[in-house]
Amino acid sequence: QDFVHSNVVTTVDTMTAPLSEVFFPSVVVCNINQVRDSYFEELLANQKAMVQQSQAHNENLTLVEDVDVSGTHQLCKDMFIYSKWNGSTTFSFESERDFGTDYGICCWYTPQFNFTEIVRVSHEQGLEEPNWGHWFTNIEKGAKTGKDNGYTMLLDIESFDYKFFNEGSEGLKVALVHHLDMPIMRQIGFHISPGTENQIAVTPTLISTSKHAVERFVPEQRDCYCEDEISLKYLPRDHGYRYEMSNCLFEAAFENILEQCNCFPGFHTTGDESHSANYSTCIGDDLVCVNELMNRMGQFDHVVYQGKQVKCRSNCEDQINSVFVTSSTYPNKHVFVKRPEFCYTLIRLFKKCNSSKRYPVMRAYPGLCFILEEVDFLESRCQDQNVRWKDIREFIPNCNDTFCPLEEIDPYAKKFLKDVKTTKTSYIANSGGILGLCMGFSFISGAEVIFHFLSSIFPSLSAGKGGVPARKVSLDQNGPGIPGDENPAHPLVRKCPKHGCKLTRKKCHILRGRAGFPSCFKRGNPSHRVTKYPIYGPERFI
Repeated sequence: QDFVHSNVVTTVDTMTAPLSEVFFPSVVVCNINQVRDSYFEELLANQKAMVQQSQAHNENLTLVEDVDVSGTHQLCKDMFIYSKWNGSTTFSFESERDFGTDYGICCWYTPQFNFTEIVRVSHEQGLEEPNWGHWFTNIEKGAKTGKDNGYTMLLDIESFDYKFFNEGSEGLKVALVHHLDMPIMRQIGFHISPGTENQIAVTPTLISTSKHAVERFVPEQRDCYCEDEISLKYLPRDHGYRYEMSNCLFEAAFENILEQCNCFPGFHTTGDESHSANYSTCIGDDLVCVNELMNRMGQFDHVVYQGKQVKCRSNCEDQINSVFVTSSTYPNKHVFVKRPEFCYTLIRLFKKCNSSKRYPVMRAYPGLCFILEEVDFLESRCQDQNVRWKDIREFIPNCNDTFCPLEEIDPYAKKFLKDVKTTKTSYIANSGGILGLCMGFSFISGAEVIFHFLSSIFPSLSAGKGGVPARKVSLDQNGPGIPGDENPAHPLVRKCPKHGCKLTRKKCHILRGRAGFPSCFKRGNPSHRVTKYPIYGPERFI
């Protein structure tokens, strides 16, 4: 019964799996502020430009009822200052992209990619959107331990531009995810404060399932799916997603939003295009319904697959990253002017003072833009010691940059294996051990039992040598040339065993033996001797 009803058991396969089997995680960063103050400055400037244009052409101004709110969040190019990966430094925003999540519009950083280059190549090939499924599914495994071998980012939070009052804090919401997963920021995101250096240590854990367990059990028994056993409708593989437990829970919540709210969240438009064709984007009161269901993510654990509801389960091959974060104050105002980040920060501030963000900057840091404008600003002069940066250093304690080194902390990874709990070999071994202990049973004794059972049914199995069946021979007791009891010294006269044929007064019924000698038992003879006679014919003695 244990063998029939057993399924899988999870054990530690190894504690020293090499990092060559590990995917380096992608980083998703969301600014807690999802509504910029400078957005309203831009909106007001656009309205003024429209009024001036209409007055110049003597046209009546038409009020715009629908306002584009797609740019209310901080753009990734404004957040990103520079990054380091594999010994190279990137000073532009080429390794990120705007990405919609359950929290809002965030920035997706995959250090292995240059997204700007991918988009450029795709446009040259005539594609409106890159084939993300091709790019993401071809990321190779491999990671290295240590801070210098990790991924480092310097980010500008722009806390002076906050207008989002749903959150009482400022900073970033960060999540480390598998590059084929949908980030659920409300569940896995952690906060990072401005003006801090945060060291994020990652410890990967690998989950694997043996081939024997996959072949023997169905997904319900082993409690996991292989990639070819299920697919998600709204997170398809050709859009750069995989099947995974959190992805399945997101799909389940998404299906319930379509059913109960009768609309689809605007942050997720990939996958099956039927939802955008049959439903409208959630706005107004519908957003309350969406937020309520998204906050209940995890309670919905069934998705539609091939026309029926199936339960969400984990992936049979998975990687789980554990995160440990430590932080310290950043920057150190005494040495910051000596570091290269000082130059990058000045360049970014100078650009902000010459954009729509000038007024929010001036409100937060009065006089900063005037000081920068008085300096004959050149990028090459950032490290010029003759330039007096004293006044600018006064603003350094209020700097809202965040420095985030991301690294693999251990040189090895833990690996867990799902395998068959009771294999056929162990079942046979356990059964044989129990039978041998309690009954003295073995394969040899089993063969003997079978032989004797079949012999009782088929007498021919007990035939003599050569397959000749045993038969009776009737002879006179004192036939010619027969050594009798009167010659006990004859070499063929032996002590008679208790078994044998019966010797009567006149006749002897003899069974042919293996050696060609019949044996018989002579009753009434005190010597109890047996006489063996060699047979030279089917019914003769010599």
